Amino acid sequence: MPKDIDTAVTAGPGFRWAFTGPIEIADFGGLDTWKRVFDNVASDLDQSIDAPAVIRDLIDQEKIGIKSGEGIYNYETISVSQKLTERDRHFTRRNRIKNIHEQLI
Repeated sequence: MPKDIDTAVTAGPGFRWAFTGPIEIADFGGLDTWKRVFDNVASDLDQSIDAPAVIRDLIDQEKIGIKSGEGIYNYETISVSQKLTERDRHFTRRNRIKNIHEQLI
């Protein structure tokens, strides 16, 4: 069981968060998508009944993340494909390192 917990974190959010934080991940997925998620599960997580105001405000301004060129972050100075390629390169390198580490232990 402890190994399962470690695997869930290192293969899940821990793997991604090494190079892309949770806020940028929200931009990549689309703030409109995250709003729907929040609206559906917020009441199960805490006393909220919908997405945080910052997300709703950005959506109202049509800033929904990487798909619109701006969300929480601004993607005008780097192309979307360039940003995603950079992210994927990091993931690939980290995965290789992780596989080597697992072979050594």
